[in-house]
Amino acid sequence: MSERAVATSIFLAPGEGKGTTPGGLRQIKIKIAGESTGGKYSMVEDTVPPHYATELHVHRNTDEAFYVVKGPLWFQLGADKIEASTGTFLFIPRGIDHAFINPTAKPATYIVIISPPWFEKYFEERALVANTNPTPETLISISKRHDREVTEPPMVL
Repeated sequence: MSERAVATSIFLAPGEGKGTTPGGLRQIKIKIAGESTGGKYSMVEDTVPPHYATELHVHRNTDEAFYVVKGPLWFQLGADKIEASTGTFLFIPRGIDHAFINPTAKPATYIVIISPPWFEKYFEERALVANTNPTPETLISISKRHDREVTEPPMVL
C-alpha cells in the first residue's frame, strides 16, 4: 500500500517556515499555524542567542510541549529549575509558571507544540514592534492578547 499526499499536507525543508524575529536576536520559524491544523495545535522552532532568558510567565489557556533540538537550556517550572540537554522533552500544562534560559555562549534551539494554537501570533506581533523600542505597556498589552502573563523577572541560574 502506498501513501498519498493530499492537498492539505505541508512539507517544510530544514530552515523553512514563517520567520519572525521578536527581539533579542531570536530566530523563530512558525512551522505550522493554527489555521493549518483546524485550530488543533501550532508548532514553532525557536533559536535563542547565548545567555538569553525569558521572564517567568504563565499561560492560562495554553499547553506547551517543548523538545530541545540543540541545547542545553535550563527551564524553571514553578520554583524548580531543570537542565534540559539536547533531546529533552518537557510538557508544560496551562497554569504552570515557567521560564527558560540559554546559559551557554552558543545559540540553543527548541521546538514547541502549542495547544490550542494561536500563541504563535504572540511572536508575530512582538516582531512587529521589536525594532521600535516598545514601551513596557506595549509589551504587556501584546502578552495579554496572547495568553501570556509575566509573573517574575527574567530567569537567572
